[in-house]
Amino acid sequence: MTEQPRPRNPLEWAVPLPDDEVERALVVTAHPDDADFGAAGTIAGWVDAGIEVTLVLCTRASRAVSATPPGRRCRPSGSASSKPPRPSSG
Repeated sequence: MTEQPRPRNPLEWAVPLPDDEVERALVVTAHPDDADFGAAGTIAGWVDAGIEVTLVLCTRASRAVSATPPGRRCRPSGSASSKPPRPSSG
């Protein structure tokens, strides 16, 4: 007996596991807010169900808009000083 080939569209054959059969989930996004806007409810449900969730962000966000007010500079994370930067004087 020859096995039938699967349809090309995974939505026609892929069936998600029920949450009680999942131990870990990996969420991979391309933009810093993708998980927040696209999957926050699903991720929260997984966490509430006791599923270990790991988020992976695949960007440097080099074109992101800075939330730092003009005249202020942020220290890179891991900086030795925990004091906020002083405003520039000019």
